[in-house]
Amino acid sequence: MFTPARDCRRIVCRGTLLTVLLSFCALVHGQQINWLTDVNQAKSLAIKSGKPILYDFTASWCGPCKSMDKNFWPRADVIQLSEQFVCVKVNYDKEKVLVSKYSIKAIPNVVLTDPWGRGLLGHRGFGVGTEGEILDKIKFLPKDYSSLIDAGNALELNENNAESLLKFASFYQDRQVFWLGNAFYDRLQKLESDPSKRESILLNIAFNYLRLNEPDAAIQQLQLLQKEFPRSVQYDLYLYGLVLANLNKDKPENAAVYTKEIKDKFPSSKYLSLAQERSENNLTVQKQP
Repeated sequence: MFTPARDCRRIVCRGTLLTVLLSFCALVHGQQINWLTDVNQAKSLAIKSGKPILYDFTASWCGPCKSMDKNFWPRADVIQLSEQFVCVKVNYDKEKVLVSKYSIKAIPNVVLTDPWGRGLLGHRGFGVGTEGEILDKIKFLPKDYSSLIDAGNALELNENNAESLLKFASFYQDRQVFWLGNAFYDRLQKLESDPSKRESILLNIAFNYLRLNEPDAAIQQLQLLQKEFPRSVQYDLYLYGLVLANLNKDKPENAAVYTKEIKDKFPSSKYLSLAQERSENNLTVQKQP
């Protein structure tokens, strides 16, 4: 017979047992994370290897840090993932420059960066239910930046190197890390004056916002495209993006206006049937009980 409280306790016990077993196996086989403490050495190694950096901000007086050292970092699955990073133990009390750079206000604090130390993701604190969150973030980011070594080094010398910014933007977009892609596209669009390149950048930003379910930001970019490129051969794509954004905002009446504009101005456009299909699907969903 299913008893919620009893079975939940059983699941928790099994999860705890699994963690203990993983940690025990790692210890038996002499496995551990190869922690560095020299920040400059870590950065040099990361750039040379193309690996991202994992910073663990900690201190001797921090109780949750000690718990993390005992219960999280020794896990075999965590150790295995750590091999894809250059891992650095950072003394919160001594490394004030790094603490300030990443705005560390509390510890433990895990910060994940690219090989050059550009912050990508972070997680503050450690306690019940946080292990999975930390692990998800560690798993999420790209692990191999070797294709970007030249571009990353060029940005170290000139943060406005347009070619390198584009390589980073494309790198993250190809790996579906759209918010990071947009971070680089946004910097690039402020520099690019070539009309065709600028249009491509703005389009990527707009549709990445759609993928991130941020329709208002997408609309802003698409309206900027309409203003800057009113005679573009891709104008029907702008309108299709506006259809999608307004459907995401539950504004089918606005989407219908843009669909009609595609039909009137670009009757042979491939985006017309796509816009009509998306609108019909949205209407079907709304009618469902």
